[in-house]
Amino acid sequence: MKAGRFVLIVLFLLSLVSFNTSSSKAEAFTAYVSGITMQNLSGSSAEVTVSYYDQTGSSVTNTTDTIDPYGVKDYATVPTNTGFKGSVVISSDQQIGAVSTLRGDNKGRGAYVGYSSGSTSISLPILMKNWGSSSWNTWVSVQNVGNEDATITMDYAACTGTSDKSVTGVKPYTMVTFNQATESCFTNAKVLTSGVITSTQPIVAVVVQESSIVNSMLVSPGFSSGDTAPVMPLMNSNNPDTTGWRTAINVFNNGSSDTDVTMTYINASDGSTCTETQTVPSKSAKTFAGNNLIVGPPAGVTTSCTIGARIVGSAYISGNSANQPLMATVNQDRGSLASAYGALYPSSGTPKVVFPQIQDRNGAASQWASSFMLMNVSDHTVYVKCTFANSTYAPESGPIDSYKAWENLQRGNISAGYVGSGQCTAYTDSSYNTVDSSAKIVAVVNIRGTGTGLYDLMMSYEGLNVTP
Repeated sequence: MKAGRFVLIVLFLLSLVSFNTSSSKAEAFTAYVSGITMQNLSGSSAEVTVSYYDQTGSSVTNTTDTIDPYGVKDYATVPTNTGFKGSVVISSDQQIGAVSTLRGDNKGRGAYVGYSSGSTSISLPILMKNWGSSSWNTWVSVQNVGNEDATITMDYAACTGTSDKSVTGVKPYTMVTFNQATESCFTNAKVLTSGVITSTQPIVAVVVQESSIVNSMLVSPGFSSGDTAPVMPLMNSNNPDTTGWRTAINVFNNGSSDTDVTMTYINASDGSTCTETQTVPSKSAKTFAGNNLIVGPPAGVTTSCTIGARIVGSAYISGNSANQPLMATVNQDRGSLASAYGALYPSSGTPKVVFPQIQDRNGAASQWASSFMLMNVSDHTVYVKCTFANSTYAPESGPIDSYKAWENLQRGNISAGYVGSGQCTAYTDSSYNTVDSSAKIVAVVNIRGTGTGLYDLMMSYEGLNVTP
């Protein structure tokens, strides 16, 4: 008997067909392909079954695997027929984690982690139609993870009324998609907004941001709950200059009252800080960092940061005047390189974080390699040591003070061609012998390629918190 069930949406679209909620094709790419990396998070062998569901709710194929303790099973492409579009349910007798990758025409790409449960309400901090000079569009895939047919409704902040699009009769485990590029309630030519999805059954969702102009894709999670003080382990601004890496943090207020939000930015090199403050209305989103730190803030936004100054480090919400539940999608980009991740919550921190997909110089053309930024969200200093499957590489952080971050680069440190997993644990002191049971750490992983002419060689995902 299976001890647990891990739910994962897989957006596997090799031969794109019309979506249920769209009258015409609106995606930036013509063909999509997904991969899955599963990690056994336990000290015992895991028996894993992966069930693939099409859009009628039918299970079209199943695979079974045995994954060694703390081991990984990687499907670079999922084992279904060309043209499959659907979703996945992963069942295991041990605790597992999973990361899915999505590639469009082998140009844009992104990554996201699977879900272990759903919610009847999901908030989406950033949605777009033809936005900006690169004409960004979004689409949202939603999976019914309940046991009965669902009615799923989207409500956009930019549209009048309480509901703007509904889909009925969504079968259990089935995926439906909402395309913002063809949304009839968006009357303006360019739209930047947010949204809330509600459902009669538990659901999970991911957002795909795309631009065919820069051939980029960003994939990020929807949020079932918020926190009064989310953290962002990784952020860049003006790195190395105003034409370099930038991070835009889209903060959504899921509460019933407007709130004044202050974001604190921390330079990892010297611990220096600066802040940005603006009002985030109820059930709406505002963008922090991004162009505010490159060309200067718009009216209504104040900052103590030096405009154009380089920041490489992390960020956290240090002020929330009405104590409203907040969530955030974090975008980072430089030219065609782009990725996104979901802000993390201190309350979700644990003494251990795991990474199902780690790479070092993998692939002849693009030489993929990972790195992570790990943030201490405890109220005291911690010491972190990391290990990687089938490797002797075991970096140690030294002291990480409260709300400071530590970066580790895997490129050149494990072995050429490495594809595996990693885990980091917090300890009480520099002997790295005693696990700090009260520690709270969180992390974000970047995976980057170094090839040229290969479009968007960038993906990010959130580390998975577990108890040691």
